[in-house]
Amino acid sequence: MKKAIFALMAAVLMLGSCGNKNNMLFDRMQADELYLYRYDGGEVEVYRIVTTGTHRSVKEERMVQTLRRIHAEPASATSAEFPIYAVSSGSSEEGEWFRAAWSDGYLYTADGAVYEFDYNFEKAIRTYDFVKQRGDPLPETLPCVYYIVRGDDSWDTDLLREVSKSSPAEGMGVSVAERTEEQIVLKLVNHGTEPWEYFSRYTLHGNVDGIWYHLPAMPEQTEGEIAVLEIPVGSSAEIPCDLSGYGDLPEGDYRLVLEGTNDGGGREIYFEFKVSKGK
Repeated sequence: MKKAIFALMAAVLMLGSCGNKNNMLFDRMQADELYLYRYDGGEVEVYRIVTTGTHRSVKEERMVQTLRRIHAEPASATSAEFPIYAVSSGSSEEGEWFRAAWSDGYLYTADGAVYEFDYNFEKAIRTYDFVKQRGDPLPETLPCVYYIVRGDDSWDTDLLREVSKSSPAEGMGVSVAERTEEQIVLKLVNHGTEPWEYFSRYTLHGNVDGIWYHLPAMPEQTEGEIAVLEIPVGSSAEIPCDLSGYGDLPEGDYRLVLEGTNDGGGREIYFEFKVSKGK
């Protein structure tokens, strides 16, 4: 009889927990690594609660429990404002992470959902004794920032970082070997007098009103192993660039950016392309 009562109580508690939207949102925040990011248009600040040992600190646990208790009401995407906060929590060993971004009272999760979420992240930095960490992550790499800057048919340039001028690689030719809706395979040809090495990773720029901006990829994208391609003089190499990680791109001008190096230093290769809907 007692076992039956305990089983019934456990079932009631589980139903109550599942009925709380916020408990479901933060269920993955179970691991021992919690990072908080703050971006106000300048440098991205990274914070972490310093712990000893391998277990999460009491303060981390308190913060996670507080986040779970806050009501999260499903909402529609809205215009964002600075500052932008982002949080990630997970296990490096298990490779599973919870990621979300917050701006102006709205929480953006990795699956693209938006919630009204009343939480003071600035106060949390002081309350839970977060310590600023070294490192300089780029704004476009913030967890879930993609859903903040990506509009229905445009990009929110007020929150994007402009591309600074750089020196393109000399003697390197680039063309399209193959193109589909989700992938562009670039062919690099070394027409110069020095060998080059290029990395298989790439980034994407978007042109809005004549200005190039760094664009963020969708969250939960795995970069995979980065290969180094050697391109001797007179030789060529192909690099597949998967565009699916950037979602359904709005109409406009874009360019893929590849990073390379030789004895003279690092140089970038740009390949510009256009996205047109219904054509």
